Amino acid sequence: LEALQCPHALYGFSGEGPDLCKVQRIKAFSDVMDDDVRKRMVHLQAGGSTRLGAYVRHATHLLSRRPEDRRVLLLLSDGRPEDGDDYRGSSGVQDSALAVRAAIRSGLFVFCVSLDGREGASTYLQEIFGKGRFLIVERPEQLPTRLPEVLRDLVR
Repeated sequence: LEALQCPHALYGFSGEGPDLCKVQRIKAFSDVMDDDVRKRMVHLQAGGSTRLGAYVRHATHLLSRRPEDRRVLLLLSDGRPEDGDDYRGSSGVQDSALAVRAAIRSGLFVFCVSLDGREGASTYLQEIFGKGRFLIVERPEQLPTRLPEVLRDLVR
């Protein structure tokens, strides 16, 4: 994205329950890709739950303030949206789908790259993101080759 001169930001998210949703800035739109950004990327750690709807709403708010005509929200997910309370199963999927639909209505193009290769993953991903708006990558090692393909298609 830097080489293509596409404005972009990178954020991570994790949490436990509705009162502890954390968003971590890795690279803001105003940041350059420097050693500080690279250090934040290297030190990312998986953990917590995925209250996806909350994070999609937050990202929608951030992107709604951007001047670009084409605004893309690309999510990298490790699995089904779930949290420690009632935000599991169809509840988490439905809330996430509502947040994605609101993001699309606000003018964003939303796409998900999922590392969830379990049986049934494509069903909930399609419910949340819609047909053709997600890609399942079976193994994390495939990301370095698959992500550039996705990005190339998204920034056209």
